[in-house]
Amino acid sequence: DDHQTVPPHAATAKSAAPPHIHLRSMARRIAIQADEDLTICQDGVRNICDRDLGRKLGAEADVRILLVEDDPELGRRLSERLDRAGFAVDWAQTVATARDWPDLDLIAAIILDLGLPDGDGLDLLRLWRTQGATVPILILTARGNWRDKVEGLNCGADDFLVKPIRFEELLARLHALWRRGRVEGGNLL
Repeated sequence: DDHQTVPPHAATAKSAAPPHIHLRSMARRIAIQADEDLTICQDGVRNICDRDLGRKLGAEADVRILLVEDDPELGRRLSERLDRAGFAVDWAQTVATARDWPDLDLIAAIILDLGLPDGDGLDLLRLWRTQGATVPILILTARGNWRDKVEGLNCGADDFLVKPIRFEELLARLHALWRRGRVEGGNLL
């Protein structure tokens, strides 16, 4: 008989570890990956010079971004990272503040959260578009189902990202918006 049975006590050392040890190890690997994916929220996780990355992606000192984000910690960290990447950042934490923003035509791009304390970011987006605003708008939100994405893009957003994201991806998407704007004859840069 060529078939041999391995007795239970002959298991390898790797598989002999109690199941909870493997679960802890797997949870630790998942947590490490999550930290790497949350570089937008975990400043300094990756050893990247934001300013060099911003330059590579076309950021210039006179490029002004309006960040509409109500979360104070995320807004602060995102503003700092964008500033270090070479952007000038204005930050509004409510629909009311963003709606009444002066000189919206001088803004190169808007990063818009949808879940704001005094209203829905989609309503603000619709208002800006009906008023003729042509500034590129990138939605950055926790709402991630396909209906939210379709509605956001149909309301006039130029791009839609679901939190959490890598900061490098956000910069690349902003760069793509400006590149598209230059090709279409926009007044971005």
